[in-house]
Amino acid sequence: MHWTIAKKEFLSNLLNFRFVAGFILCFLLAALSAWIVTADYAERIADYSDVVKKHKEQLENAKVYSEVQVTLDKCPQPLSLFCEGVEKQLGNTLTVSHGETPNISANTGSGNPLLAGFPSLDLSLVVQVVFSLLALLFVYDSISGEREHGTLSLVLANAVPRHHVLLGKYLGIFLSLFVPILASILAVIAIIILSPSVNFSYSDWIRLGLISFVSLLYISTFCNMGFFVS
Repeated sequence: MHWTIAKKEFLSNLLNFRFVAGFILCFLLAALSAWIVTADYAERIADYSDVVKKHKEQLENAKVYSEVQVTLDKCPQPLSLFCEGVEKQLGNTLTVSHGETPNISANTGSGNPLLAGFPSLDLSLVVQVVFSLLALLFVYDSISGEREHGTLSLVLANAVPRHHVLLGKYLGIFLSLFVPILASILAVIAIIILSPSVNFSYSDWIRLGLISFVSLLYISTFCNMGFFVS
């Protein structure tokens, strides 16, 4: 019985204006974030290559032992395309030289310093803000709305257990949210992997799968919060 309720909820959401608006908004924001972070990642990769070449030339030009200065540079991580975290704030260069304590250089940043206080527009931000609000928008009136329209009493008049009603509604709404979320994630992955500067390893794909799974759990938490309010 709960699958019948889930199918009804899913189809009614597909024909709703908020589904169309939410789908377009999520897809466009996810694609825009992927384009921005991919361009930024390509720039960071180019800067990394230039710095590595520069440090290699400095090491080759050292004539005596006291002039030897070994510099280790950290390559930007591909998964920072999905969640930047604090990678830009941490230092990416470790310098080891004769008679000095090894130190990690800190990134000073560039551009407008006022923008440093705002989070980066990556996939994690879209999930945290847009997808979570979309989940609340879908579920906030799932129970109270049917009660106001009188359809909830008709459903319960068929001797349907209440937990079947809740489970069916939850599955229907979650499947409705899964469509724009899946389309947005696939759009992000397609834009990123088409960039020549991005190269994912097998372990990166596994971590990306875990990121997607945790994102679905995060959205599911907001669905349950919306059910509680409704």
